[in-house]
Amino acid sequence: MKDMIRYAVILALIAAFSGGSIAATVGITTPITKAREAKELQLSLTTLLPEAESFTTSELDGETYYIGEKDDKPVGYVINGSANGYGGAIEILVAFDGVGTVKEIKILRNNETPGIGSVAIKSADFAAQFVGKAKKEPFEIGKDITAISGASISSRGITGAVKAAVTFLNKNVLP
Repeated sequence: MKDMIRYAVILALIAAFSGGSIAATVGITTPITKAREAKELQLSLTTLLPEAESFTTSELDGETYYIGEKDDKPVGYVINGSANGYGGAIEILVAFDGVGTVKEIKILRNNETPGIGSVAIKSADFAAQFVGKAKKEPFEIGKDITAISGASISSRGITGAVKAAVTFLNKNVLP
């Protein structure tokens, strides 16, 4: 009986120490991670809309989007888009000019299968299909977008994420 109590106390001390260590690590690294993510976002925004001198962050219906401005006038918009691919959510940023034409897309996060679904993620030719499309186009595989063979689910996911961003733009930003 004494051994069981002793083992229980030792296990409780180990668990408390482990939990405290994890909490301390999270507390230390969270501000660093948030600062890095903010820096990466700013770099992405300036890459997607290089003509913008500054960016205003706006939020509508729980969705965040960015207005690129030059001389206090909007020159473009960057909107988050997300849709499911084969490996889960694909998150992207879509840059639009002032009238809603797609300028560029950038994939932020994905869990697509390396060597298969990731082909669509890494393909510059696939991403180039979206550039120059107006906000009124269908953005659908088989209509105005050609899927990558062997990565059709990932292609649909990317296309769906772009379409989500276009829909948000049409509905909320440039109705």
